[in-house]
Amino acid sequence: MDGDILDGDDISEDVSGITCIDRDKCIVLSDETLYVQSARYSEGGPLSIQVNEDPIYMTYTGKELDLEATSNDGRYFYVVGSHGLARKKQVKQASRYRFFRFELDSRGKIKRSSKIELSLYKILQSHSELTPYLDIKLQDNGLNIEGLACLGGSIFIGLRAPSIDGHAVVLEINKGEFVRYSSNVHSKIHKLPLGMGKGIRDLAAYNEGLFILVGDAGPKDSVIFSSTKETSFAYWNTDSKNVSWIPYNSVKTQSQIFGNSKPEGIEVIKGAENDTLVVVSDSCDNGCPVSFKIKK
Repeated sequence: MDGDILDGDDISEDVSGITCIDRDKCIVLSDETLYVQSARYSEGGPLSIQVNEDPIYMTYTGKELDLEATSNDGRYFYVVGSHGLARKKQVKQASRYRFFRFELDSRGKIKRSSKIELSLYKILQSHSELTPYLDIKLQDNGLNIEGLACLGGSIFIGLRAPSIDGHAVVLEINKGEFVRYSSNVHSKIHKLPLGMGKGIRDLAAYNEGLFILVGDAGPKDSVIFSSTKETSFAYWNTDSKNVSWIPYNSVKTQSQIFGNSKPEGIEVIKGAENDTLVVVSDSCDNGCPVSFKIKK
């Protein structure tokens, strides 16, 4: 990683996401800030990511946004907050319940007319299976967003929690209706059998489906903490409920690949010969990106 992902004046250890429209137009997130940062990557050898240290502010006022995930649809970037209670103070902060869409110009600045700021709260509230988990702390299986992907005409929102009877939840939203501020946005929920205490830590669109970064739905002091600590990867064909598990490198274990860092974000980077799955982590300066070649 060239250049620093920042959290105020410090190098971030809380990197939560990355997404790329092309090699010269990426953004990276650090969750406890008010901004994102632009980035680019280079190929022709080991993947190299260069970060622009000038922040791109989503807002200039208020508390941190708790930005948890990002995606793009080939033109616009999308960024979502956790829509959950603040972990330490256990209070509801409006700044955490935000969803942004924007386009960047050639200078890496937001095109003012492209920016939309919304909330997913009313859509989440419209699903009776999710309402018991709204505004509940994460330790008690409270709703918390950590995944985001654009695929076709839909936005897919991956929930770290709740974990419901061994199933993780994905909220699918009609993208066109949502960004037009429609009063009647069509949405539905999908429940994926990821295992007891497991939730979605990020999503990435690929072909006709989504890669899923699977991790613990709750922290160690939660009622839903999984005894299986290992982060896993899966692929979900969105036309079905079928989830295919993706094994790790047969030689290296998770700890040998990621060390003590915690995988938090994934993105697919298309290449001329091979496509690459990039993983960024928290508890590690600048996200410690790790890349895997995707077998076509």
